[in-house]
Amino acid sequence: MKSDTIRRWTALRDNLNGIALAAVFALALGVNTSAAGPSDQISLEGTWRFQIDRQDVGMKEGWERRALPEQVRLPGSLPAQGIGDEVKIDTKWIGTIVDRSFFDAPQYAKYRQPRNFKVPFWLQPDTHFAGAAWYQRDVDIPDQWRNKRVVLYLERPHWETRAWVDGHFIGANTSLATPHEFDLGTSLMPGKHTLTIRVDNRMVLDVGENSHSISDHTRHPRLRRLPSHRSSSARYRLVETRHSNCKGARTEQHPLPLLVSSRSGFYRGR
Repeated sequence: MKSDTIRRWTALRDNLNGIALAAVFALALGVNTSAAGPSDQISLEGTWRFQIDRQDVGMKEGWERRALPEQVRLPGSLPAQGIGDEVKIDTKWIGTIVDRSFFDAPQYAKYRQPRNFKVPFWLQPDTHFAGAAWYQRDVDIPDQWRNKRVVLYLERPHWETRAWVDGHFIGANTSLATPHEFDLGTSLMPGKHTLTIRVDNRMVLDVGENSHSISDHTRHPRLRRLPSHRSSSARYRLVETRHSNCKGARTEQHPLPLLVSSRSGFYRGR
């Protein structure tokens, strides 16, 4: 069973690299029991308090101990919600630009204009932001979770995550291929608690600017979640991705339906 799970995660990593790293991740709290059920999990999907940390001052100023002023919806990505900076010719991407003709060739001149900018090197997001972003929400721990081990589950965020509960630091994670899990221990008392997560999507570790797991070549599809589909063995979610790119004088869009199970790591493409 363990080897099957490893193979499923490997297939998901290799075949779905660009999509799974688009900062779209499932969030949940759960307790460690021998037979997990609905009462053993709390979905964290919904509206979160939020703030971009452009100056990297959040940890120094203790943002985990104050209410963040903005709002964002999770699971989700910042570009999909219009958060970040306008994509333009001097946007600092991660990835080597080999063909420099886009910057001076006459045939690309109209695509270099601010209101019609279309980058030809990779899939273009609506907005772009590189740096730390903070997310925060209140969570009610049920009485039946008293003295049970509670785990925070984040499904493959990009890249480094740090977590706090009620202002107390829990830990950090830099995995690019597996979920980020944080053990909140057994002493979390029933009642309301404040969960704060900091996500840094910059190159935290130097794995090479053209690495598939971090490069803008593969990291920015747009995802639209469709209704869930259930089966006897797993829960699947139909995801549609649309990507655009500059090819000559045309911008093309291609739908690609996928079936993804966040629980089993199962992937099936058309």
